[in-house]
Amino acid sequence: MFLALNCVLTAFGEEMVWRGYALPRVAQFCGSGARAWIVALVIVNLGFGFAHFYQGPSGVIQATVAGIFPGMLYLATGRNLVAPIVAHGIGNSVDFTVMYLGRYPGVGS
Repeated sequence: MFLALNCVLTAFGEEMVWRGYALPRVAQFCGSGARAWIVALVIVNLGFGFAHFYQGPSGVIQATVAGIFPGMLYLATGRNLVAPIVAHGIGNSVDFTVMYLGRYPGVGS
């Protein structure tokens, strides 16, 4: 059930919001060209990190840093959301599986 919700809510939903909507809007606000997209990537992923504030300081840092990868995938694929959605879904699925098995650092015995 968590894996299915992960695919719909986090992988698809978060990528649509953060990479599909916010990233182009911030880049447009910052001007044009590669520099605007780099600045937008940093700003949007800081927001993405703080959206994970409920996970504590380490969750904010982890989400901020981990959000850079799907953002770079989005840009590298010509602003195609399929790659970051798949990457996000796989990453979260691996995390959930490792947590379920009690092997995630700081979770379980």
